Amino acid sequence: MIKRKLTTNLRTHDAGYFVIGVKTNTISLPPAKDIYQIDSYCQSDVPPGDYHVFASGLHMHTLGRQIWTEHFRNINGTSVKISNIGCDDFFDFNQQRFTPLDAVIRPGDSFITHCVWDTSSKSVNTKGCESPACEMCLNFLPYYPKVETDECLGEAIPVSNPQKEQHCS
Repeated sequence: MIKRKLTTNLRTHDAGYFVIGVKTNTISLPPAKDIYQIDSYCQSDVPPGDYHVFASGLHMHTLGRQIWTEHFRNINGTSVKISNIGCDDFFDFNQQRFTPLDAVIRPGDSFITHCVWDTSSKSVNTKGCESPACEMCLNFLPYYPKVETDECLGEAIPVSNPQKEQHCS
């Protein structure tokens, strides 16, 4: 059951969604692979301030098997992994959900989103697009306070020799 509460007392901040992951038009998955991995790197260009992320909604289509996003911050000139900012080792297109999260994104933070697909049932390449017949690799992060910058998408980078392993802890 969903409960709604109406109020005249507005919240201090509006919320928005950061979309992190792979530029959909750069996805091209070869057929007949039980493991095929693409990684994508991006660096945030949010204005100065702290942006509070309160959930992660990982999104792929029917061939997706694993997805996770690593969050990095430059500390004293060194890129340091802060945490996974969304992770699903057993992705199921029919069981997508938002998972609660407590993270802060700052200007200059960077992200690597990893996606693993099983194309063993396919005989032709699968492209990226919004239709479930194609594929996607995205992480929707609701956050506040809302700003105009809301995407951090990178090119698809195929991974040579991907391994079946778990990444979520």
